Amino acid sequence: MRERFVRFMAGRYGGNDLLNKTLLVVTFILLIAQIFVPNNTIASLVLSTICWALIIFYTFRMLSKNTYKRSMENYKFHNFVQKTKRMAKGYQDMFNQRKTHKFFRCPGCKNILRVPKGKGKIKVHCRQCGHSFDART
Repeated sequence: MRERFVRFMAGRYGGNDLLNKTLLVVTFILLIAQIFVPNNTIASLVLSTICWALIIFYTFRMLSKNTYKRSMENYKFHNFVQKTKRMAKGYQDMFNQRKTHKFFRCPGCKNILRVPKGKGKIKVHCRQCGHSFDART
């Protein structure tokens, strides 16, 4: 029996990557949330539909023989997660420094610039694009 399963799974993606793990975690969270929603309601129907869709997508990815596409999906998801983490870290740093610094967005390149508070009206110069503008700290 084990050999038949090994032969069946040969050349398939398998699915032990970040995207599949995230799909499983989200599915279990939604299943737990569905316990607290009254039965025979639209919310219950929506939650169960989403759970089934996630389970089907997980199974599709696991049994797929197109390993290149599945690994590219995982690569894009990993990049999205890393970008989100970097953005959250930036906002956390801005929040922690809110008492000593003021933050501006450059009108030229949309880069976030940090200047010390309490300096009055100053000319802010963006190092990335070279754009200068006046700001009040």
